Amino acid sequence: MANNIAITSGSGTTLKTTDNAGVHTPHHNIDVIASGSNFIGAVKTRFFAAAAATVTRPANTTAYSVNDAVSNNAAAGSVTPISFSVSNVSDDPVSLERVRILSTDTGLVGQTLRMFFYQTDPSASSGIVGGDNAAFSTKQGTFIGTMSGTLRAFSDGAGGVLTPDEGSRIITNPTGGAQTVFGLLQTLTAWTPSANSTTIVPTVEGFQGRA
Repeated sequence: MANNIAITSGSGTTLKTTDNAGVHTPHHNIDVIASGSNFIGAVKTRFFAAAAATVTRPANTTAYSVNDAVSNNAAAGSVTPISFSVSNVSDDPVSLERVRILSTDTGLVGQTLRMFFYQTDPSASSGIVGGDNAAFSTKQGTFIGTMSGTLRAFSDGAGGVLTPDEGSRIITNPTGGAQTVFGLLQTLTAWTPSANSTTIVPTVEGFQGRA
């Protein structure tokens, strides 16, 4: 008998069909899967470790003062915010637990960094007020929290872990219709870069919920 049922996403109802080709057959129960995130069988939490693009400092070794911004450009309007892809489904909420920092700059050994998080791009509407090595300043925008931590020594640079400044996590939705959150770095201690154009690679850890 030819196919005569089309199954599309719906509200989770059950369809029942009977074969009327002259022979009685039992009903066939077909569960319609609703649109959005669906979980069938064993459910596991989706954890993520989302690495951002490398942040390359400007080509100088100018000392940073306490509370300066650390970014890729001295001009506020040219700063590229750090972008993390934290979800595999647009608009699903996420919990940000901590940030791993790896840097080629030995000048960061023993220094403390803070990352400001934003739900959407903080550079929108001239939201970034201070560029690299200037006093850290942004508009409120979609600010969602901060993490900070002290970096330790490695033979080829510095590294460490930033954790939430308030509470144990930051719970947020990503950018509307997307899967990303954004960050900007601030130094909480004064330090001098070890070379021109040193790099910083942040990786945010957390887990994804369900919208």
